[in-house]
Amino acid sequence: MGFAQTTITSEKYFFSYETTKNIELYDTESIRVVGYENNDLAVDTEIFYPSEVASDYFLD
Repeated sequence: MGFAQTTITSEKYFFSYETTKNIELYDTESIRVVGYENNDLAVDTEIFYPSEVASDYFLD
């Protein structure tokens, strides 16, 4: 038994990911957050630049 994959792509921020659920883009309260959802699932991605985080952020 296989699971169908749906590829979600943000043209604005140049990223994509795959999910087994069909989710739709929705408006968030922030221009830095890209959100996708359906009745069972929500995926929010916050966009930031490396210069906006502490220097040790990427060490973990």
